[in-house]
Amino acid sequence: MERFSHHTRFVSGQQGERAVVQPAGELDLESGSDAEALLSLCIAGRPDLISVDLTLLDRAGLEVLEAAEHRADDAGIPSPSPAAPS
Repeated sequence: MERFSHHTRFVSGQQGERAVVQPAGELDLESGSDAEALLSLCIAGRPDLISVDLTLLDRAGLEVLEAAEHRADDAGIPSPSPAAPS
């Protein structure tokens, strides 16, 4: 699998500003610090919501996202509810 990279953008709409993070490659223990830095930058931007594509994550990647979710909650940025399966 390729090294972790991402496409991140801030989008303004009817529900306010949101950061949309689309990781590419492998988000795992080895690349976790890169992802942590990226998510910290998103949190510092104070969007109304941060959305992360969860495709291609292993356990370590999920742990990175869980830690970022706690930091976002501490900053007053709500976590999105998972979408119900269609």
